[in-house]
Amino acid sequence: MTFYEWMGDRTVGIHGLDARQRRQLMLAPRPDAVCDVVSGPEDLVIYLRDPLVEDETISAFIEHALDAAFGSEMQEPRCHAFGVRYGGPDTDMAAVARTMGLSEEQVIALHTNCLYRVEATGFTPGFAYLGYVHETLRMNRKAVPQMAVAPGAVAIAHHYTGIYPRESAGGWWILGYLHPTDTKRLWTLQSSQPGLLQVGETVQFYPK
Repeated sequence: MTFYEWMGDRTVGIHGLDARQRRQLMLAPRPDAVCDVVSGPEDLVIYLRDPLVEDETISAFIEHALDAAFGSEMQEPRCHAFGVRYGGPDTDMAAVARTMGLSEEQVIALHTNCLYRVEATGFTPGFAYLGYVHETLRMNRKAVPQMAVAPGAVAIAHHYTGIYPRESAGGWWILGYLHPTDTKRLWTLQSSQPGLLQVGETVQFYPK
């Protein structure tokens, strides 16, 4: 039996899951009682529609999602490739290169030479935390966040990189931008799985 704990009357947390297990829980068919499933880098939260759903309902959902037979029927994690227009006055590329003592070309090479895995989703719908950036590119968040980051911004902070799917405030360092067509694919509300990037999938960036 997988351990879980109540985190309020409508929220259940599960700890110690690997990326494959978190992906299975996020993509598994949900009973009516389950409103949403959100993954962090090492844990997962189940949001419920009504307070104090019976433990049997939660247990059955978790056990079915983590069942080996269900996992074997799932589509293999996808690998997504995105072209990025790196650098320019609307990015932080010059500041990142200067801080790291690198050329902009070296920053681009380090960022594109990694295959990133979706470790978690959140912050805003469609945003995925992609790990892990090269050690040389690991920077703290900006001391003063921007009030408005444009959609499609590809940015780094700490050991993650990510893509802003819509305009929002943000404190990550912007390296470049996706084409608007690719940006629109990150979150499709009409889809049964609105977020394009799911936990366990991989992302490759290339200069465009």
